[in-house]
Amino acid sequence: MFNYISYETLVALWRWAKRRHPNKSKRWIANRYFKIRGQGWEFASEVKDRRGKIKEIGLFNIAKIPIKRHIKVKGTASPDDP
Repeated sequence: MFNYISYETLVALWRWAKRRHPNKSKRWIANRYFKIRGQGWEFASEVKDRRGKIKEIGLFNIAKIPIKRHIKVKGTASPDDP
């Protein structure tokens, strides 16, 4: 599920960038807004911090959140049920 959301977010950002710069090439848009990190592209930008140093920040990829399984509580064993 998170992979699909991450993919759709990337597609929406790509479409936004193409609308924002209609006369620029795909390569220029990719170099401007996207960085290759790990296994794929990431929407990222360079900003200056308080000290004036250039820092790269990127959009968090929710597909990298690990699945955390939980044990189901029995109906009669709940401390919230008197």
